[in-house]
Amino acid sequence: MDFSNIDPVAASEAGTFVHLVHPFTRKPLGEGEDKVGFLVRGVAAPSVQSRLLDLSRQDEEQVDADNKLMLSRLHERWVEGALPYIIRAEGIEMGGRPVSSEQQYREVLLKSFPDFEVGDDGKLSTRNYPFARQIIDVAEDGSHFFGEISPA
Repeated sequence: MDFSNIDPVAASEAGTFVHLVHPFTRKPLGEGEDKVGFLVRGVAAPSVQSRLLDLSRQDEEQVDADNKLMLSRLHERWVEGALPYIIRAEGIEMGGRPVSSEQQYREVLLKSFPDFEVGDDGKLSTRNYPFARQIIDVAEDGSHFFGEISPA
């Protein structure tokens, strides 16, 4: 097997496209050239690592004394956790203008609040698929960035 084509760090830095889906119906937003989504880096990207470390330190400071986290804060954490991965938005506008800044990315991600539920086992889950979670799930899935191993 030839491993020479495998460079998950470089691939993570280059990024992959996340085609956003409707948070409740999970139908893709836009089609063909009109796809709506974000180009995102993978978790192995060096440009992401320091920001994620900073976020983890901030999270430790913001959990209250009882180690409880309000649901709105959990959503904000997902949004802040997704932002370091974003390279750029594609097909997303606000007020007729392309979304292009981190603040605008944040505004887009905040528009899909998680529909939380507590299961019979007491665990918290969501009934929908918020935009921030879609980005995080792709960025943290190494299969998007690993490459192909070809026979020798």
